[in-house]
Amino acid sequence: MADNQREGKIPRYLVLTGAAVTAIIVAIGTAFVLQDHRDKALEAEIERTQSELLGLGGQITAVKDADLTTTNHYIAGFRANRAYSERIRHEVAEIQ
Repeated sequence: MADNQREGKIPRYLVLTGAAVTAIIVAIGTAFVLQDHRDKALEAEIERTQSELLGLGGQITAVKDADLTTTNHYIAGFRANRAYSERIRHEVAEIQ
């Protein structure tokens, strides 16, 4: 009778191996999902920053194309150029 009961059981090492493989697969799947989420967030941040920098670049172009006849025009152009440069430095620092 004891032999019949033993034949129907699944060996413990198979159960433990199956549980370990399942845990590894779940961990890898979770890592892929988290990385995908981070990639999408980074992509959205890059697009937002690109839009802001294009806006600043447009302002600089408008000022440079205009006649800088007065001191106020020159100061406005300098401020736009400075804001653009600071934003570029900030973005490069974040990447590094």
